[in-house]
Amino acid sequence: MAIDGSFRLEVELQRCLSRCPKLASVPYFDDLQKKGVRVNESFRLFATVTSSKLDTSHFTEGINSLEAIWRKVKIGPLTTVDLLNILIAWYQELEPLAEKLVGTFNFHKTFERVNQLTTAQFGIFASSNRHGRFSLRDLLKWCKRISGLGFSFHWDELSAYARDNIYKEGIDIFASFSTSAENRLAIMKEIAKLWSVSMAETLYPANRPIIQELRSDFRIGRVTLQSTAIAASLCSQKKPFVEIRSSVHVLEKIACSVKYNEPVLLVGETGTGKTTLVQSLATRLGQTLTVLNLSQQSDVADLLGGFKPMDARFVCVPLYKEFENLFTIMFSSKDNEVFLTYLRRFMTEKKWKMLLSGFQKGVRKIVETGNSSSGKKRKRPLDEELLKAWENFSVKLERARTQVNASAGMVFSFVEGAFISALKNGEWILLDEVNLAPPEILQRVIGVLEEERITVFG
Repeated sequence: MAIDGSFRLEVELQRCLSRCPKLASVPYFDDLQKKGVRVNESFRLFATVTSSKLDTSHFTEGINSLEAIWRKVKIGPLTTVDLLNILIAWYQELEPLAEKLVGTFNFHKTFERVNQLTTAQFGIFASSNRHGRFSLRDLLKWCKRISGLGFSFHWDELSAYARDNIYKEGIDIFASFSTSAENRLAIMKEIAKLWSVSMAETLYPANRPIIQELRSDFRIGRVTLQSTAIAASLCSQKKPFVEIRSSVHVLEKIACSVKYNEPVLLVGETGTGKTTLVQSLATRLGQTLTVLNLSQQSDVADLLGGFKPMDARFVCVPLYKEFENLFTIMFSSKDNEVFLTYLRRFMTEKKWKMLLSGFQKGVRKIVETGNSSSGKKRKRPLDEELLKAWENFSVKLERARTQVNASAGMVFSFVEGAFISALKNGEWILLDEVNLAPPEILQRVIGVLEEERITVFG
């Protein structure tokens, strides 16, 4: 709870209640005050509940017990007029196609028709579920892809080639999620009819996307991706890739998702090439790929990192080198030979605590020299850049002093997980068997995916 007056948004009320059962009790805030925690008058609490209907009768017992406490605000689904206005605001260049994309006047427009078709195939009637399978995120994802095609978007001027590309992007967004070949073909047929495009009667047309590996680009079908400088050097590491028709089509879909920064979920039986496809694309582009094999025993620390025991020398030796470099820049090594000899001996004998104490004495000498007006001789003035370097060293020194365990000579240092390292360095992560991961790992992965809906290929 924020007691400093800051606002807090608790997402997913059910999860919040399961973790904080006392939240359902009004006297709990009184208990906090009795324990000396004063709730700031500007504190506010918000929560959300995801629901497919506006009827809240299916809420859990814990939520029902809060009805007298919470001020409920019901938020209805977006109308087609709302969708139209949002689409035009985000992608003005698509305004001539907006009515066809959203479906403002009748049921024979793409977005509404696909939703109707999908809900019907899953045994869900549109009258009981206004949302359907697809949402605003899917529509905007489709618009983003269409906008990236770079065509002139006027229906009268739209070429057959442009309509075919719009159709292909729609297939990736609206049809690829289904594991049923029959469902996918039905959706593909409907979208092809709406956009006046001829459609193959199979999931993977006979004309395979052409693969071209150029010096700085990798092209597959309608997608062009820029490869890194090391891509050419990785050619010798590439495993043989058999260009099976279905695999090449799926590889093109994955490449398109990579182009538009969409996370991809590959669904298929064991041995169908899910991992191989991602590895092949990463190698062709020169991207670093880390494969994490997940299971029910996987820990959050494997992804995000955590404090792990390390030998103190991995912390102290780099500190020694940094101290020696900074110290000899400012002071004469000859005049301070005895002091530096003691530090070298402490390091050689692995007396880490004494070594850090020696560093502390050196830092104090720097402070005394900087504050002294007597003008002691030193090799270089304590300029701003050097002062900043000493300040950074002091921070590292204090951290090391608090970490070192005098009895065992061990330190606990935070080691970044592969997921965090990949996020920071722009690398690729493949979560193998993500469906087996425990809930706490999935919750953290979902946090990265909140901006865009995940793309599913089966």
